[in-house]
Amino acid sequence: MTALYLNPVFAAPSNHRYDAQDFERVDDDLGGEPAFERLLAAARRHGLRVILDGVFNHVSSDSRYFDRYGRFDEVGACEDAASPWRDWFYLPHVERAAGDGRTRCAGDLTYEAWWGFSSLPKLRADHPGVRGLVYAGPTAVAPGRVAQGASGWRLDVGGDVDPGVSAPDNDFWEGFRAAVKAADPEAVIIGEEWGDASAWLLGGEWDAVMNYRLRSALLGLVFAGCEGSGCDGGVAFSDGDSNDGSASGAIRRLPPTAFDRRLRAIAEDYPAPAFAAMMNLLGSHDTSRIRFLLASVSRGDADRARACLRLLVAFLAGYPGAPTLYQGDEVFIDAPSRWADGWHDDPYNRAPYPWPDTPGHYTADEALAADVRHLTSARHAVAALRTGRLEHGVIADDARGLYAYARHGEAGTAWVAVNVGAAEATLSLGDGADLLDLATGRVWAGGAVTLPPLGAALVAPADVVDEPAAPVARLADGALAWAPVRTDTAGGREVVVRYALYRGDGPDVPTDGAPWAWVEVELFAEPAPVPVPPGHYRVVAWSAARGGLPSAVVEVPARPRDAGVGTPGAADALPADALLADALPADALAADAGLPPPQDAGRPGAEPADAPAAPRDADEGCQVTGRAPPALPLLLALLALARRRRRT
Repeated sequence: MTALYLNPVFAAPSNHRYDAQDFERVDDDLGGEPAFERLLAAARRHGLRVILDGVFNHVSSDSRYFDRYGRFDEVGACEDAASPWRDWFYLPHVERAAGDGRTRCAGDLTYEAWWGFSSLPKLRADHPGVRGLVYAGPTAVAPGRVAQGASGWRLDVGGDVDPGVSAPDNDFWEGFRAAVKAADPEAVIIGEEWGDASAWLLGGEWDAVMNYRLRSALLGLVFAGCEGSGCDGGVAFSDGDSNDGSASGAIRRLPPTAFDRRLRAIAEDYPAPAFAAMMNLLGSHDTSRIRFLLASVSRGDADRARACLRLLVAFLAGYPGAPTLYQGDEVFIDAPSRWADGWHDDPYNRAPYPWPDTPGHYTADEALAADVRHLTSARHAVAALRTGRLEHGVIADDARGLYAYARHGEAGTAWVAVNVGAAEATLSLGDGADLLDLATGRVWAGGAVTLPPLGAALVAPADVVDEPAAPVARLADGALAWAPVRTDTAGGREVVVRYALYRGDGPDVPTDGAPWAWVEVELFAEPAPVPVPPGHYRVVAWSAARGGLPSAVVEVPARPRDAGVGTPGAADALPADALLADALPADALAADAGLPPPQDAGRPGAEPADAPAAPRDADEGCQVTGRAPPALPLLLALLALARRRRRT
């Protein structure tokens, strides 16, 4: 991932914080300003951009600006007609009265509220004070937070603030854009609009929009029928957001040809720069959880829903725009909407991520998360999947349920293909050249790709795949260490999903084959020193496409001063866990992530195809205890055992 979009972080009385009390203060429940500064710093270290949520249409009735309950030291707009904030709000209301007019402020006046919710009084976008707070003042929130280190804004109910070119006398978003871009020309501005957002994407307001139209099409592509509440005759499913009265419409089956027409219609509506920057999402804090929806359009079949999620992530991994995941969806969190005269997603859609150290009944599907990790990382292995020219409908086969599109880049073409049919199917992509499956490493001879039902593939010729730069390993105190690899051999961004460590018999062993032996060390976090017995080692950085280049051979001598590693008796001073657990960050040893040990001896850094599997302990629940003599076989066993413990 390259960006983290946060729901609102400013002080608010609710758990969702879409009702700000004070735009100028990070909520103390989130750690306040110090925690926000630490987050920005950590994100910078990881090359991660942080995008904030701008809720500039309304505030909380229990805020310093409105103060309906008289709890703040300042005099709020609802308290007194003499309040400095009185003119920031609509008193009396103009369209939607708070509480249907039953809720009133000083002077017995009604007030305008978002959709009539009395807790959300609407701000006047044309008021100089509101604009000064948001973007035009010396301490304005939007440019100020960007100057602090945020990388842009997502704009909540943006069309309610300024309806775009249809209201030329309202230039709120034009002023907002100018101020934010002055703070950082690269800062992104993403609007929330569920329908056609053309009115805001002509160059003067937003950069892109949350692509709910694409989401609607994708749900239609995998629709296989429904039953029970919300289902209309088995052919249409509706919830609070996807229904015939909404911009999304009810979820109905879209065969590949109809799906293709929908995609082309969306692309035709938007300027190319905006289309290339869309926030392509499957779910959000405003929708039913994707697991619930996919099960609902799979007649309650959770296994089918899981396969559909993987298929949709694969589709987005190569599509123009920013593939976006709502926290917890990648681990298939089970937080269904509830039925009460219609499906209600809130607050169930806000279920927390199932961290291992938090209580609760939510669980994480780590195997699915591994698939998602590789599918999203594959986007970085081929430049065409990020910036290539899009060709819709390379294949659109209703009879077999096949759809494929191509991305044509300078170095070559990549394809994304999905099978929503009920049977295995083979499709031909390209001009007959062999194609590498970026997520599995399989080579499809002659471009004939076979997909199981609900299967998906991202494929490209092997010479189009970017190779990671070679990691540079060094020896210090008996441990190997290397810096994280974040670029490919051409200097572009690269996502390394695994570092593989190999041991050889000498420095002159050829780098393209045996007798190098794989040592089971897999890192998904920052690389850290790994204590190893004496020998000759090299490190290979593996991308999602399993490409990789080795580092130089590093020799580990057997000398007493080398942190005790390789010295008889020295390991007695270290607990068995310390050999690995103390050397690596807490989250360094993850599950397999779907990748077996490298098997292709023809690629740089590969082990021989008949290399023995790394040892594994059958007792996943046992505790590693005792001492570790400096022998490679036992160290390998400890590494594997610690890895098993991490999974449980």
